[in-house]
Amino acid sequence: MSGWGVVVFAVLAVPLLAFGVFQFLQEAMVRIPTGTVGLVIVRGKATERVLTPGAHIIWPFRKQMIQSYPLRDLTYLTGLPGDSGDNDYADLPVRARLGDRTEVMVLYTLRFRIHTDDLPRIHEHLGPDGIKPFVRDLTRKVISEHLRASSFGVDHVFGDDRNHLEAVLTAELTTALSAGGFDVLMFHLRDVDLGEVGEVVNDTVRATLQLELERRAAEVRALRVEHEAQQVDRLAATLTDDVLRYRQIELGREALDRWDGRTNSTDIFMNRYLNHPDVTRSMQLVDPDADAAATSTEASE
Repeated sequence: MSGWGVVVFAVLAVPLLAFGVFQFLQEAMVRIPTGTVGLVIVRGKATERVLTPGAHIIWPFRKQMIQSYPLRDLTYLTGLPGDSGDNDYADLPVRARLGDRTEVMVLYTLRFRIHTDDLPRIHEHLGPDGIKPFVRDLTRKVISEHLRASSFGVDHVFGDDRNHLEAVLTAELTTALSAGGFDVLMFHLRDVDLGEVGEVVNDTVRATLQLELERRAAEVRALRVEHEAQQVDRLAATLTDDVLRYRQIELGREALDRWDGRTNSTDIFMNRYLNHPDVTRSMQLVDPDADAAATSTEASE
């Protein structure tokens, strides 16, 4: 081949080769988004190859596809309508019966993650759409079986028994979900609604607290009465005959100051008051005109 032929071949072949390489890379390159993993499926069967987030090269001429699964933490929540929020999976509360036949509704939150080593098995048995039903059915089974034990009753959903119940359910759910290919990160028993029995329990607790409040109030009232009685005793101890007589004199003087000179029952009282020896003696001690008043009283007599 002459030099010109080589040049023409190179001019035609190089772009075609570059285009072919570009197309190959376009078909072979797969990008896995952050927070997910890709399971390589060849001819409808899951392989052991799991692609982590980032760019990967796969053979483009085989009948294969990439199935995405979440790598991040997943949240399954049971609650009333409208409580789902931003959770991945949400359901209504679990209805169960306790060992003492009390019907309850259990509200809980479960955080879990797919174990990537078990992803092929999860795909074969569940698939992407089967994760929620699997988690829902398994958690309901574990919780219902534990609550309906004959030794479990209403008292076990309060206080330390409630904490123990949450710990036991966490351990049982961890074991059960681990066998299915999921790692339990957190289980929170948010509430155990006892229905009408819960209302009775609340009324009992409220009545007990009100009774205690009344008892405390009665103690306070008794202390107040005792304190007032002590104050009265102290005051009575200070009210001697001299004090009472002095107070009587003071009241008489106030009445005399308010007297307008008319004859009425006040006059009779004032005459008796002014003629009383103690009053006369007191007025002589405090009033310079007392001698003149006493002299005129004696003359009138």
